[in-house]
Amino acid sequence: MKTPASSSTDCNLLAGPTPAAAGFLRRAHGAARPALASAALAAACLLLAGSALASNPPPVSSTADSGSGSLRAAIESINNGDASGTITFQAGLTGTITLTSGPLMIGQSMTIQGPGPAISGGGSSTVFYINSGAAVILSNLTITGGNATGANGNSGDVNGAPGQGGGIFNAGTLTLAYCIIRGNSASGGLAYYGGIGGDADGGGIYNSGALILTNCTLSGNSAFAGGSDSMNSSANGNGGGIYSSYNAFGNTSISGNSPGP
Repeated sequence: MKTPASSSTDCNLLAGPTPAAAGFLRRAHGAARPALASAALAAACLLLAGSALASNPPPVSSTADSGSGSLRAAIESINNGDASGTITFQAGLTGTITLTSGPLMIGQSMTIQGPGPAISGGGSSTVFYINSGAAVILSNLTITGGNATGANGNSGDVNGAPGQGGGIFNAGTLTLAYCIIRGNSASGGLAYYGGIGGDADGGGIYNSGALILTNCTLSGNSAFAGGSDSMNSSANGNGGGIYSSYNAFGNTSISGNSPGP
């Protein structure tokens, strides 16, 4: 995987709207807003500049889901205010971090800088969940095996819930650089009798915040709506690769993703 030459490289992106691509659904709300991408880029660059002065967590030294030396522990240390800045990986650490206790929840601004092990949702959870207000940079990472499945309908609520963001769910300000997002999925929940199945939005990435991608690859991700016994089901599979309101792209490949019915 290609590694950025310096942090300044990530801050030389050009923001602007992009045409629709296979496996990608963009729903623009009103006119395109270059100012949003510019604000996202500015926040990301400030985070890069500030991380050099921050007290960083120790490098990730374990591929375990949690515990000492794990990626989850490093993220939690920043979320809790015990550390700040940039998370890196111990030199030579390879393999796969398979999540077994849910998504990696990010609530504070941080950078996670590879190379390091691939990070997998193990087919059972979203990999990264980024909350509103967090400015995050993910660089030189492989994010795979994530799954977001909406809850099934029941007698109290017959409609299936949406599944959103198998690889990444972003409600904050996210910059992805030199990352591979592959083999993730989103599935809508199944309908109860007479209900409608849930939508599936963004097998690779679901974005409701600000998103910039540069030199990334999104492939083999999928989004499939939940099933229904109703002849009038309106559930949709939207954006196998990305479902997003606004993005800025730089030299990013989106291919082989599957938006389902």
